[in-house]
Amino acid sequence: MIEIPHNTHRAKDGAYMSKPTQQVGSFMHYFARAFGKFGVKELSGYVPADESGVHYGTFGSYIHARRINKAENTYQVTYCYKAGRGGIAQGQFDVPKCVNVKVEQGVDFNEYLANILENKNPIKIDLA
Repeated sequence: MIEIPHNTHRAKDGAYMSKPTQQVGSFMHYFARAFGKFGVKELSGYVPADESGVHYGTFGSYIHARRINKAENTYQVTYCYKAGRGGIAQGQFDVPKCVNVKVEQGVDFNEYLANILENKNPIKIDLA
């Protein structure tokens, strides 16, 4: 399993990132670096209408995790970097991806992201 961290402080000036969207954005960055080449664009359209389980990052990005097998703790994770995002990569197009992953036992992926400010440790994830 791969440890997926997230930054709690900005790299450029060391200031604490006090908003969940900032730390979710950081998590998405590391998640995309680890699993982006395995993601499938064609399967990435699923996001519930009521937005349950959707966690927003910076610049309109989002990540959604839907549990697909409780016994094996596997999730279908959809994430998207929106067009026009700021930062280093401005982006002319939305970049949606979908990947199935297995999360370490005892960890609820959605709960981890919902409480990311309290979760300082990396989460262990592998391809499903």
